[in-house]
Amino acid sequence: MDLNSTMKKFNNLFKRRWRRLFRTCICISIIYVIVSCAATPQLRKSVRIDDVKPIKELVKVSIGGVDQWLLIRGANPDNPVFLFLHGGPGAAEMPLLRHYNYELEKYFTVVMWDQRGAGKSNKHLIPPESIRMDQLLEDTHEVIQYLKNRFYKQKIFLAGHSFGTVLGIKVIKAHPEDFYAYVGIGQVVDMKRNIESSYQLCLDLANNMGSIKDIRIF
Repeated sequence: MDLNSTMKKFNNLFKRRWRRLFRTCICISIIYVIVSCAATPQLRKSVRIDDVKPIKELVKVSIGGVDQWLLIRGANPDNPVFLFLHGGPGAAEMPLLRHYNYELEKYFTVVMWDQRGAGKSNKHLIPPESIRMDQLLEDTHEVIQYLKNRFYKQKIFLAGHSFGTVLGIKVIKAHPEDFYAYVGIGQVVDMKRNIESSYQLCLDLANNMGSIKDIRIF
């Protein structure tokens, strides 16, 4: 058997084994995604409370006529409810919030909600025209009522980040009776002025750097 024939057989064998390995990796990846999307990890030991069963759920709830997802975690289901409104619109933050704010889980039932069109709530069945401010506000109010009813609370705590602060301020103004307190993170005060200031800053930087190309873009 000559060298070329040997190399050809070796290549064919390698390709077959590589295809098997690739298919196996794909199957494992799919299983991992399915499992990870339907569950949430255990609470860290530092936030657990002895002899109290924690709550850790990733749940799908019909909000505004479409399925939307809530991540609910806390050391004690009897603790006050703390709802977080992410930014964007569309910038879901479940993994970041769970990783960096886990200590809140000891004192609150922390709820992270993927708003319609964002994260796990981004489904092709959601009409694009429904992703508008008035609908998002209705969704926010409905999520709050769901949490109040489920955990038997008269009021909850609310936090918003970036665009979430726009929803937060508006829903608090419309329904102040639903809240103990509100926390604004990167609170939006004047969106139009913010965009204009950012535009001018970029233009000034390009001008100071002598970047003719960038100035033409602006």
